[in-house]
Amino acid sequence: MEKKVVVAMSGGVDSTTAAYLLKEAGYSVIGVTFQIWDKYSLIKNEKICCGYYAIRDAQLSAEKLKIPHYLLDLREKFHQLIIQDFVNQYLSGFTPNPCCECNRYFKFPFLLDFAQKVSAEFIATGHYAQIVKIGEHYFLKRAKSKEDDQTYFLYSLTDEILARTIFPLGEKSKSEVRELAKKISLPVAEKKKSQEICFVPEKKYGDFILKILDKPDLKQEGPIYLIEDDKITFLGTHKGLFHYTIGQRRGLKIPYKERLYVVKIDKEKNALYVGKKALVYKKKFLVKKEILKIKDFEGKKFLCQIRNVHTPSEIKIKLFQDDLLLCEFTSSQWAITPGQKAVFYDLNNELVLGGGMILKVFDNED
Repeated sequence: MEKKVVVAMSGGVDSTTAAYLLKEAGYSVIGVTFQIWDKYSLIKNEKICCGYYAIRDAQLSAEKLKIPHYLLDLREKFHQLIIQDFVNQYLSGFTPNPCCECNRYFKFPFLLDFAQKVSAEFIATGHYAQIVKIGEHYFLKRAKSKEDDQTYFLYSLTDEILARTIFPLGEKSKSEVRELAKKISLPVAEKKKSQEICFVPEKKYGDFILKILDKPDLKQEGPIYLIEDDKITFLGTHKGLFHYTIGQRRGLKIPYKERLYVVKIDKEKNALYVGKKALVYKKKFLVKKEILKIKDFEGKKFLCQIRNVHTPSEIKIKLFQDDLLLCEFTSSQWAITPGQKAVFYDLNNELVLGGGMILKVFDNED
């Protein structure tokens, strides 16, 4: 008897090809697309994951593959779990990573829930990642194509989820997937890659937050201070901390003799601190542990990735208290940012060992 697998179909080339590969491997494939856009998203925009065009493309692809396809209206849940958290994090002075949160709290849990309803043994997505079992744990492993690897976004998946998950593209590259899609004439073979944050198509996060709050004229102005030569000097006024992130240079609109970057965001004082580029490099930070598959970690070295485009670098981890980890890079890293995710890998840069949210960054002299 064929084993059933539910495939999350976003309307893109990756998830569609994943569904094709699973069908070719003998699985009974069921496609599902989550309807998540609402009045806050430009639903006709082609770049939006699971927007109007994406849903249409997923349906056409399912017809081409001759597999059943379902559309689940999860707009309210997505707004509650992902969009509202995104807004709250920014208003709290953090820079969130909603793609990680989506995988942890939305996409995979709802996929499993739907799989349960249709009696499917497995779920699958078009992510570039692999899964291996070592001892009692399932581990995420980097995709064969390191350039396309997406394990950073998936780090929080538990053993229970990984045991029932298949990543058909783990041993392929994006270029190989596109070539295969063209070869079998998939309708989405030439479709462009969707953007990173699907519900903010124009990447204007501050404007999006004001729209969500329905307060287009909201002003949360506060002071901008310059840190230079151990002195702090008032420079001007910012338009609201949610418009800024660590390492940001553009949009500061501060006349100064040198380029300035955001060095620190102080929510309690509603203050923005800027300085020269060198001040953005830090080593030590605090992480709220979300998942950790290693017990004996103190005194050992690992690799840590602090955003999707960051090159994993050597780090030491200590237990600070309860579920808080004190982490310190061997060398200073650019823009360690509260709200972003710190994901730990083994020294071979292959296995995901755990991760969590960056809560606080310390000055180098601390």
